Amino acid sequence: MKKICIFLLFCVIFAAAELINGVAIIVNNEPITLYEINKTAKELKIDKQKAVELLINDRIEQAQIKKMGNAVSDFELENEIKKMLAANESDLASLKAELNAKGQSYEDFKKEYKKQLEKRKLYEAVASGAKVDYSEEGAQAYYELHSDEFMLYESISVNSYNAQSSELLENFRANKAKIKGIKQNSELLTLQNTDPRLVVFLSSIAVGEFSPVLEDDEGFVLYEIKGKNRPQKLPYSEIKEQVQSIYTNKQRQDFIKDFFDKEHSKANIVYLR
Repeated sequence: MKKICIFLLFCVIFAAAELINGVAIIVNNEPITLYEINKTAKELKIDKQKAVELLINDRIEQAQIKKMGNAVSDFELENEIKKMLAANESDLASLKAELNAKGQSYEDFKKEYKKQLEKRKLYEAVASGAKVDYSEEGAQAYYELHSDEFMLYESISVNSYNAQSSELLENFRANKAKIKGIKQNSELLTLQNTDPRLVVFLSSIAVGEFSPVLEDDEGFVLYEIKGKNRPQKLPYSEIKEQVQSIYTNKQRQDFIKDFFDKEHSKANIVYLR
């Protein structure tokens, strides 16, 4: 009986090791393990298929970071953390204490922050290759075709979601599942209590939809539009600069999306299990 129990114990240990080390997918010669898929799905509270999509995109982005030389050095990382802490009027000891209270280690935070920095550098590098039309004619044509985007609402009811990680908010927006590390608040934004540029930007988003993830003084924020009141169409002459900014940014975003769509279609993705 003792020998049988020992044998079964080895079987369980072997099966667990196989689950951790078992390669499920290979993306451009880079493996994705079953353990990673399960861990990602559990941590982000998403199904395994969405976890697979995220990990495949991560491998494609990591390959481009290496190819384009967007890696962040340890020195650069430390400097960026110091800048972030200074902007938040905080210090390293306070950050470590906050992480410890959440059950997170400073080393894990640094790894995640480094990934965010590298991804930001990558997207900036990709966007720099876009052939952007800066002409007023182009901006005015965009305004005429998308006039609904330039309605100003005097007040906007929102749920705001704040987090230290943009990835957490991206996954929340995609899956609508509550995730640890995100703070939620209900707010009424007006031209009097908020930066008017933010009100103009959020005015273009439909009720029930989410804004892109934005960077703010406390980290990152995502807005869910709950209601909009008292609309008025903004004349082009009064918002030329905002229209130009939206028009050029839209071109960059379209270029980035097209770039990664092409990289995804070219990627050698092998599903093993």
